Amino acid sequence: MASCDNPSISRYLNDSVDALPSLLTGTHRTSCLSMPSLLRQYTNGTYNASTRPITSQEPASTICPCSEYDESVFSRQSNKTTTTMTSHQSVQINPIAGWQLLVPEASQINTTVVLPCEFIPINCGVFFRPDDFENWLAHSLTHFNNLPPPSKCFCIFCDEEFEEDDPHDNWRRRMMHSRDHLIDGETNIRPDFSVLEYMSRNGLMSDADYTLAKQYTERPSVHGLVRKGFVTPEAKYKRERESEVPHNLQKEERNRKRSDHTHKGIEHQRSTSSRKYMPVSIEHSKHT
Repeated sequence: MASCDNPSISRYLNDSVDALPSLLTGTHRTSCLSMPSLLRQYTNGTYNASTRPITSQEPASTICPCSEYDESVFSRQSNKTTTTMTSHQSVQINPIAGWQLLVPEASQINTTVVLPCEFIPINCGVFFRPDDFENWLAHSLTHFNNLPPPSKCFCIFCDEEFEEDDPHDNWRRRMMHSRDHLIDGETNIRPDFSVLEYMSRNGLMSDADYTLAKQYTERPSVHGLVRKGFVTPEAKYKRERESEVPHNLQKEERNRKRSDHTHKGIEHQRSTSSRKYMPVSIEHSKHT
C-alpha cells in the first residue's frame, strides 16, 4: 500500500485507527478494507471503486421472511413469524431478486449465492449455503412429510423435465440441476406446477396457498387488461342508481291500459279504412 506523504493526514489516520471501531456498533460486518485504509487510498489516489465487500456467514441454514419483488408469487410477504438457527446475524439484500435475508456472521465465506427453499408460497424462507446441497435436499423432502416426492417434476428455472421410476433419485437429479442454475447466477425461480398439484392433491398445502401459487404468470403486463366480467365504476354506479328509482305500480298500470286502448283504436281504424266501397246492384223482376 502506498504511504501518505502529508504528516498531518498521516497523524489523523493513525489516531483514527483506534477510534473508528467504536463507531461500528451495528450488526453488519464485512471483510472489506478498514476505514483508515480506505482514507489512505483516497489520499494517495490508489482507491479502486470496483473493490466490493464480501459478507460472511456461518455454515448453518437460516429461516427468514421474504419480501416483495415484481411479477412473482414466490415473493409474497409472509405473515408468519420466523426464527433463525444462528445467534449472531446481519441483514443482507440477497441476489435472489430482492429477498432480504438474515445472514449469519463469520469470516472468509462468500454469500453472493444461496440455495433457497422453493416453497416460498407456503411461507418457507429457509436457505442454505451453496456447498450445503445435502441439507438443502433433505429440507425439500420434509415438505412431502412421509410421502415420496413426485415422480414427475420440472426444473424451477428452465423447462427440463425429470421423470424416473425411483422418485427419490429423480428428485435428487432435479435438485442438482436447479442448484447449477443458482450457482450460475440465475435468480428468478418459477413454480413447478406439477409439484404444486401433487402437494395440493395430497393435502400438503392449503387451497389458499395453492390458489396463490397458480397466479404466477410470465405474460407481460398489458395496460387496460381486465378480468372477465369486469364492470367499470361508472356502469356500477348507474346500475345502483337505477335500482334505487321508486316504482308507482298504479301509475304504470294506468299507462299500460291507456296504451292498450290506443293501440286497439288504431287497429280498428286501419281495418275500416282498408275496406273499399262496393256499389250495390239490384235487379227487378219483369212481370208479364
